[in-house]
Amino acid sequence: MPKIIITGKQGTGKTRRAVELMQHFGCNVLIEEWDGASPLPDGALALTNHPNPDKSKADEIYSIEIAKAALQNKTLSVASFANLSA
Repeated sequence: MPKIIITGKQGTGKTRRAVELMQHFGCNVLIEEWDGASPLPDGALALTNHPNPDKSKADEIYSIEIAKAALQNKTLSVASFANLSA
């Protein structure tokens, strides 16, 4: 199961969209206010506003803006949006 990190400032919709994000990424564990460094279990969706989360703890890391854009356009994957924004 994937380990996904979603980053964004407080108030940007990470928690509000958590259920949709979990479904989109195939996660079954939600970790709110992740500290940016603790180990993540398999299937975790970690939400954080940490400025520099440890990317080695997850399979993928996305900004909340990229993740929300992918949710709105079901025909494109998150990776597609990430590539477009790079």
